[in-house]
Amino acid sequence: MSNPSGTWNVTVATPFGDQSLVITLVVAGENVSGTAKHDAGTFPFEGGTYRDDKVVFEVSLEAPVKTDLKVTLKADGDTIEGKAKAGIMPGFKVTGTRAA
Repeated sequence: MSNPSGTWNVTVATPFGDQSLVITLVVAGENVSGTAKHDAGTFPFEGGTYRDDKVVFEVSLEAPVKTDLKVTLKADGDTIEGKAKAGIMPGFKVTGTRAA
C-alpha cells in the first residue's frame, strides 16, 4: 500500500491528444481533497475517497473543455495510474509519477 498524498505529474490519454496535469492529493484517513493544475488554470476538488488503495475524486475542469472529470487512481511507490471519465465518453488512461 502506497500513500498517494503529494504532488503527481500525470498524463491523461484522450481522443483529443494527451493532456498533462499536475495533481496534488491530500489524504486524511478516507477523505481526499486537492487540486488539478492544467495550462488553463488550477481546479480544486474535495469530497474524494481513499479506500482499498484507490483514490477516487471528481474535479470540474473549465478547459480545454468544460467537464466534470471522475478520476480513479492507484499509487505504487512513485508511480500512479488509473482512469479518468468525462460524461458519456469512455474512460481515459491516466499515468504519472510523483513530482520531485
